[in-house]
Amino acid sequence: MLLGQIVLSLGLIGCAFLVEAFPSLIAGYHMLSKEEKEKIELKKLSLFLKWALIALGVFSLIVYLVLDALELKAHYIFLVNSTIIVLGLVVGSVYAKNKFRKK
Repeated sequence: MLLGQIVLSLGLIGCAFLVEAFPSLIAGYHMLSKEEKEKIELKKLSLFLKWALIALGVFSLIVYLVLDALELKAHYIFLVNSTIIVLGLVVGSVYAKNKFRKK
């Protein structure tokens, strides 16, 4: 299970660097019109998403290690980690929705 958690965490961190390098990977960004794309501060948005994904990857690995040390069953650890990742992505999306629009 540790190997799976490490792969998941490294996958999130890898996605963080991909989002910074290729901002068109941001969900919905490539479908915006040219005028709508100009209204978004892309550098700030991609930087925010990069650090949010890195934080999620590191935090989920730390939570796994702590819960494993507490000898919780594997399915509880999976449930907690899945919840953390989903909530982190939802909160990050809601925060980023209007925060990075040019005024």
